[in-house]
Amino acid sequence: MYEQFMRAYTDFRNFYEAHGWEKIFDEVYDKLDYTHEDKAKKLLGVPSNASKETIVARWRTLSKEWHPDRHRDPKKKAEAQAKFMEFQAAYQTLVKIRGKFKAAKAEL
Repeated sequence: MYEQFMRAYTDFRNFYEAHGWEKIFDEVYDKLDYTHEDKAKKLLGVPSNASKETIVARWRTLSKEWHPDRHRDPKKKAEAQAKFMEFQAAYQTLVKIRGKFKAAKAEL
């Protein structure tokens, strides 16, 4: 049911994007994504149906690339620190979601 709603929402949004309503729909979508799963996957650059292995591999790649210790210039180091923390938060969000899903599945 959620997928059907999101498809309808996307169709509705596409219609109104042409009329300058995209900010409103971005806010609504952020409120609908209460787990922030889509936002985390977008930040990591993985598809919405990505496997655990794909997510972990992408997170490791980004973490290595943006690790603050790899940058000597203070400005680049500060930028790398901010990006590194964003990637860590996104990965932790996805780990928590998967953990909750496993716990709910185990109860059944």
